[in-house]
Amino acid sequence: MKILFNCMLVVFSLLLFCGCGKKAPTTGKIEFSGPPGLVVSFQGKAFRKTPVVLRTRPGEYNFRLAAPGYYPEFRRVAVRAGEVNKVKVQLESVRSAILIDSEPRGAKVRFQGEIRGATPLILSDLPAGEHAVQLLMPGYSEEQIRWRITDERLHPRMIAKLKMTSGRIVVKTVPDTATVFINGKRVGLSPYSSTLESGVYALRIEREGFNSIEEQVIVPRGGTVRRDIRLETTPGTIKITSSPSGAEVFLNDKKVGVTPWTVPGVQPGNYRIRAAFSGYDFVEKTVSVAPSQTENVHLTLARSTGSASFVIRPAGVQCLVDGRLCGVVQAVGDSVTETRPIVVENLSPGRHVLTVTHPRALPVKKEISFTIAKGKRYTAREKIELWVSNCEITFKDGRVESGMIYSEDEKFIYYSPTVGIRYPVQRNYIRTIKYIPVTAK
Repeated sequence: MKILFNCMLVVFSLLLFCGCGKKAPTTGKIEFSGPPGLVVSFQGKAFRKTPVVLRTRPGEYNFRLAAPGYYPEFRRVAVRAGEVNKVKVQLESVRSAILIDSEPRGAKVRFQGEIRGATPLILSDLPAGEHAVQLLMPGYSEEQIRWRITDERLHPRMIAKLKMTSGRIVVKTVPDTATVFINGKRVGLSPYSSTLESGVYALRIEREGFNSIEEQVIVPRGGTVRRDIRLETTPGTIKITSSPSGAEVFLNDKKVGVTPWTVPGVQPGNYRIRAAFSGYDFVEKTVSVAPSQTENVHLTLARSTGSASFVIRPAGVQCLVDGRLCGVVQAVGDSVTETRPIVVENLSPGRHVLTVTHPRALPVKKEISFTIAKGKRYTAREKIELWVSNCEITFKDGRVESGMIYSEDEKFIYYSPTVGIRYPVQRNYIRTIKYIPVTAK
């Protein structure tokens, strides 16, 4: 009984073991990937869904691999049970050729950014897919040809009819042999003709001795633009300078400017030029102006007046010549006694009267007569002084005085307490000096 039980237990264990275990795999997989449109043919069936995945029994099988634009290929692939064999398909691209032509012929063919030749032109060894060329010819618009290669057959001839974009320009001038410029570039002499792309151009004509001509011209597509131009003589120019500069310039009694002065656009002929400057005698000259030439004229004017120079003290004194104010005396820097000379210009020859005055002067004014010679300067030999109180001195003994300091040095001041009295005062006798501004009343 015990032996029977043990046998049943062993059988039960074997059955339990065999029922719970997994079965060994009996198939394998193949996964194909490759160019777009890949078709895998196997055992008379075509599979197109990418990637192509096939399940089959272990072994080696033949597959046909094809895709649009590629040569088909047969490949033997092994399949192992329970494994996935990934196959990356790389096919050889189909190659073809095409004949490119144009009307008119001779257009340059640009393919993939490079000039490959001129029409008619055969492009060979072209892979499958989209292609394009550009046709280029001077005077014609750029054209493009596009095509698609799907197999290795010679593609039919592709031809493009080019559209003319150029025209002609013809330029004649009187007189001829004028220089012709187009868009600022010298292109030749008149009479001139050329073929240009249709459009708008800047035309300029130049010839020495004549006015230049500038205008815009429109060159029509397939047509001709003609320009017959009569050139006009270029006027001359007068450049006028003078000594001294700044003189008024008159051309045939008409004022035109101030020297230095340039008078452009003067027609050929004789002209009378006059220069005038205050304090100088005017000067006149006749010049002859030739076409396209520049006449340089220099006029030297002689003084008709004279001038006068005076040293006047103190600063702040007003100066009048013949009753006309001509200046106020200025101090040299911060000096109380030193002043700058007064110079009076453009005085007519003859006798004049200088009047110097100040509201605090004693006397209030002083007059000096002087004579001017033509073109000469009168310089007063002596300083002209007015007595004007310009200081307040406090002496060490307590005295306070107001007066005028004429000059000073390290040890002395030269002092005038009133008109007609002057004497030096040692600085060690002085406690303080208060200077009175010349503008004080």
